[in-house]
Amino acid sequence: MMYDCLIECGKILIYKEGNFFCDSNKVIGVKEGKIAYLGESCSDLKSKKVYHLKNHLVSPGLINTHTHLPMSLFRGLADNLSLKLWLEKYIFPLEREFVDEDFIKVGTKLSVIEMIRSGMTTCCDMYFYNKTLAEVLDESGLRAYVGIGFPSVEKDSKEWKQKSLNLRSEFKKHPRIQIALAPHAPYTVESQTLSEMSEFAKSEDFFLTIHVSESLWEQKEIQKRYHKTPVQYLHDLGVTGKKSLFVHCVHVNQKDLQIMSKTGTSFSYNPKSNMKLGNGIAPVGLALQEGVKVGLGTDGSASNNNLNFFEEMGTGARLQALKYGDQGLTAEEMFKIASIGGARSLALDKEIGSLELGKKADIIALNLDSVDLHPFYNPISLLVYTVLGHGLDFVMCEGKVLMEDFKIKVFNELEVLEESKVFSKRIQRFISRKT
Repeated sequence: MMYDCLIECGKILIYKEGNFFCDSNKVIGVKEGKIAYLGESCSDLKSKKVYHLKNHLVSPGLINTHTHLPMSLFRGLADNLSLKLWLEKYIFPLEREFVDEDFIKVGTKLSVIEMIRSGMTTCCDMYFYNKTLAEVLDESGLRAYVGIGFPSVEKDSKEWKQKSLNLRSEFKKHPRIQIALAPHAPYTVESQTLSEMSEFAKSEDFFLTIHVSESLWEQKEIQKRYHKTPVQYLHDLGVTGKKSLFVHCVHVNQKDLQIMSKTGTSFSYNPKSNMKLGNGIAPVGLALQEGVKVGLGTDGSASNNNLNFFEEMGTGARLQALKYGDQGLTAEEMFKIASIGGARSLALDKEIGSLELGKKADIIALNLDSVDLHPFYNPISLLVYTVLGHGLDFVMCEGKVLMEDFKIKVFNELEVLEESKVFSKRIQRFISRKT
């Protein structure tokens, strides 16, 4: 067989029988975007292109289960606030003023560059002007769910059913881009609409993602309105299910997690955003014990304030140790959440999340000469607790190289930075007039 490319690996994280382990001196053969060979080097291997990564640690691409990509342009505007105040006083007014197609293009490109530099090859996004967002993600080479945000800043927000079908039709045969429904939260979307969205998602086979139990205020508000927890309220509306992803889940109890486990509902853990907005620490260990599918998410840059997935893993594991001691997450559990666990939570584990024959060639590599990979005892511990991505110099998604030798191949990085400066000046002038 003539492969599209061969990747010579020095160290490689192999997934077998439910665990990752480090192997050495393997070769990956990529054909039509998939891993068609994984084994020893031999003279029979033929290829048009060879990537020499013998001085690298090779890993599956990381999976970000919750983003608001265009919000990178709001980074650093409002700190040290509760979620409710942050949204109502700053984010919602800024979105009404600035979010349009140009904003989406620039903000998404800026986030894409940051994600690639942090080893992410897949994301699940929730925002507006989704056709534009999907087109940018298509150009980027990343894999994504593009979640149609609701309530929307767009004028045609009431036409969400037809918009969802039309947009999915445009990307129906796309190998990497899928369209999802993304109602904002149980406290911002009416019960009837949530019920309709859930029924529509299941009948038309859409993935659905929603913020759930993010803050204590939300927990109390939903309890006050409906005499139920947010999870129980959404379950009664039919929003739970195998293709539903609940984001945050900071204030959930054992009954909530049992509902999620029984219905196959997934959970996106967003530790840095939850910490920065003062919302608390999600019970990830308990969720795993109950059999809930858990993935890792960064949330948006406006509430994180970066998209460094290595930092997200380290923070997420440390927070669990802080709250639960030795009952928290091990490095191995955290890495699984960021990779194969994320794939499971997005119902994509047959395609991505690990380096296995037949899966998509989503591959990242870190140079072993990077100072944060020394000494090299336990590579997974290093990835979770030590690495910040400085040595990450190679990223491939579905066989396409997105970064090589630290150079982003899909966008002109300097142009994107200049475009973001234009928006930042406009936003700063707007804020100055309001204060």
